[in-house]
Amino acid sequence: MTAQQTAARTIRPTASMVAAVTAKQLSEVLIALRNTIEGNPQLYGRQTRKLDRAERAIFDRRFNDARELMADMQQGIEARDQAASMQAAAQEQEALSEARGAPTSKTETGVATRDGWLWLVNKGRYSAGRVEAGRRFREKFSKATDDSMKSCLADGAAGAVSEDAPCSHAARSHARFEIEGVQRHMQSSAGLASGSLLFERLVAVVGRGETVRQLAGGKDREAEGLAIELGFALDLAGVYLGAVRS
Repeated sequence: MTAQQTAARTIRPTASMVAAVTAKQLSEVLIALRNTIEGNPQLYGRQTRKLDRAERAIFDRRFNDARELMADMQQGIEARDQAASMQAAAQEQEALSEARGAPTSKTETGVATRDGWLWLVNKGRYSAGRVEAGRRFREKFSKATDDSMKSCLADGAAGAVSEDAPCSHAARSHARFEIEGVQRHMQSSAGLASGSLLFERLVAVVGRGETVRQLAGGKDREAEGLAIELGFALDLAGVYLGAVRS
């Protein structure tokens, strides 16, 4: 065995060496978090105070404290990203509602008109998967209902409506088939009675935009129960519509 090999076998990392490596690794993670947070202070402003605290913890070799602070920051970033994504989805759904002439969060006169589904989405009540399921269901529901044909009457007056148009007979028939498929899936998954009830909740709130409070007759406790039921309905609809995994 050579002298070099002998030296290699006898060298052991010291506590200070391990601490230096750990500090370097945590500092790199902190730099990435700082770039994200300081790059968009309006979105992540509440996380900025934790940056200095985490940096101080690394300097003092309080690595567990630093890890906890950075984990909290990462969770805060992910939660804010999800909220922003859900808000964007709500705005998209509101645009779809306006296109089909349904009441949205604000009328042209400035008088508030609550769309029950969009209100729940904007409140952050449901996960991104449930919001996506609602978006897909509402899109198909708007095509399947007679109300979605109003804009086509004006289009048809000027000429024939294309088969590819959202309001064409083929598109409407396909949308109705999909809506019926959602209903059958919910009935087979939750039972005929429960599945039918959940489907009614889905149609009322997500499809027509009624509020859970309206459905509950103005009773807050019942409205909360309906919102929970709607969450289950969205889960089942999401599986059928491909918004969530089964």
